[in-house]
Amino acid sequence: MGYALDLSGGGMKIKIAEEVKNGDYVITQLKIDDEDIIALSRVVRVERDKEEKYICGLSFLSIEGNEREKLIKYIFNEMRKTLKTNRGDGRE
Repeated sequence: MGYALDLSGGGMKIKIAEEVKNGDYVITQLKIDDEDIIALSRVVRVERDKEEKYICGLSFLSIEGNEREKLIKYIFNEMRKTLKTNRGDGRE
């Protein structure tokens, strides 16, 4: 099990303890608004960090269109919240 460092509609960057290699396939499970989105993903990049953990770039291979839309909507909503907080003026 790991956690997300970055997320997009096409893939994500994660940090995990288990060793993986470029080209490996993994099942990715995301919880978005109390709903699970499950996708087959391929490892496209692997680095080791100072803690001996693996930082992996994943590309989503199979994610349903409606699930991808939910994911993108979630990402944009989170970005909007961040921008609103950073701006500090409450404007939308």
